[in-house]
Amino acid sequence: MGKSKKKAKSKTTKKVKSLESQAKKKKSWGAKESKGKERLERALLIPEDVQEQILNDIPKMKYITSTQLSLKYGIKISVIKPFLKELEEKDRLNLVLANSRIKIYVSGAKKEAEAAS
Repeated sequence: MGKSKKKAKSKTTKKVKSLESQAKKKKSWGAKESKGKERLERALLIPEDVQEQILNDIPKMKYITSTQLSLKYGIKISVIKPFLKELEEKDRLNLVLANSRIKIYVSGAKKEAEAAS
């Protein structure tokens, strides 16, 4: 006898309230604030002084990859790859290992020194 009846809400008012609450609680998947990567600007051409520097450093290096030179000298990998291929044709570098992703070279001077001894 003492129970009071609750007023039934219409479907439209329920739907409006749910949409309002969804707008307030926007879900974010992943990190709340992404720090973002800093984009590196790499050179599109190899300057003459950098070419000479690379040629001087190659005999001192244990092995040579396009990624290694790109990071060290700030030049795009797509520019370094043909340069390394050209050096290989001139016998300044020797290809040790190649697969679809990477090519590993050693200095031609090291190979000649090993063959002589």
